Amino acid sequence: VPAGSYSLVLKIRNPLEAVTPDVLRARPAASRLTDWVIDQWRPRLPLSFANANQGADGWVDLGTMTTTGTCSGDCVAPTVPSNPTVTGVTNTTVSLSWTASTDNVGVTGYQVWRDGVLAGTPTGATFTDTGRAPGQTYRYTVRAVDAAGNVSGPSAEVEARTTGCSGDCTAPSTPVLSSSGKTDTTVTLSWTGATDNVGVTGYEVFRGSTLVGSPTGTTFTDTGRTASTAYTYTVKARDAAGNRSAASNAVTVTTDAAPQPPAGLVLDDFDGTPAYPSAAQNDLGRWTGGNCFLDGGGSGIVTGGALSLRYNNCGWFGSDVGVDLGTRTYLVIRVKGAAGGEQQHFNLGLGGTTKLFADFTLDGGAHPVITTTYQDIRIPMAANGINRNSPSQLAMGFWFGGSSTITIDHISFE
Repeated sequence: VPAGSYSLVLKIRNPLEAVTPDVLRARPAASRLTDWVIDQWRPRLPLSFANANQGADGWVDLGTMTTTGTCSGDCVAPTVPSNPTVTGVTNTTVSLSWTASTDNVGVTGYQVWRDGVLAGTPTGATFTDTGRAPGQTYRYTVRAVDAAGNVSGPSAEVEARTTGCSGDCTAPSTPVLSSSGKTDTTVTLSWTGATDNVGVTGYEVFRGSTLVGSPTGTTFTDTGRTASTAYTYTVKARDAAGNRSAASNAVTVTTDAAPQPPAGLVLDDFDGTPAYPSAAQNDLGRWTGGNCFLDGGGSGIVTGGALSLRYNNCGWFGSDVGVDLGTRTYLVIRVKGAAGGEQQHFNLGLGGTTKLFADFTLDGGAHPVITTTYQDIRIPMAANGINRNSPSQLAMGFWFGGSSTITIDHISFE
């Protein structure tokens, strides 16, 4: 087909009365209905189209087809309008402006789209959308058009909320935000539940100015973060009418340092090989397990390559050593706590010595203190009376009135 635009038309027999096969056969071949109609003849019903372009002669204009072949004339679309801005709102109007587009021939106008619906076609770079509802939010994009009908891509979207209110106009109360946990790649947040005159439907969590989650509950974990990096969060509550609370207090959380491979002789680094607790073996190929913890059927759970032991004045963990540690100086436990201070909640036994974890003596005379970030606690074995030649089993008991969680990244001997 030569290049150009074409009108697509259709003509179909539209009888108002039954037509017999004899009548059909008597007509010129070009106007007959199909042989199937002749052979399967039956009284026909009137047929018409819901199309204003149907002529009395039966021809129906179905519209202009897309130009075929090589483009001739102006084929270049205008540039995308930039910097769309809300310049004003009232109860029922939204006013917009944008940076004018350019075109190889000339821009003739613009299309303003409201929530995916064409709202207006101004010729200049401003527009006022009228007839809006009070207290409602609308989203707009703009496209440029030239004389040949070429249309640009959409501009960036802008959001506007009309003044006044209809219906529910009360925003929820402001949540109070806190951090409830972190790893080297995640930050877990929690907040107080907001209240509303009708009902809170969910929350919006922001990392800086970026919306990162829309949970319905009062907790959220931001994943895929970078180790040893500070992130600042706020949260807003929203209701069914789209009202949003003021932003909560800002909370800054620094992710943990990336875990380092343990040095020396590894008792267990909880990397899944062997699997804990199903394999019931540590990295030395000996028995390991636990009971009375609040997760993992009592054994605790491995998450993110670390053993999480959540307890409430009950819990026991054991891991057989069974090798001579005479050439090793330190028991090294890389550990953190959910709240800090968990060194008072459990004892540790190894090589004939059992003490409250807080009572072990470190080099220089200090004692272990568990914080909310990972640290390598290095316990000199000889100085604490641990028999290195016959260490037997490393065991921890959580029967000292505490309730929290400790997370152990690895246990090793150096």
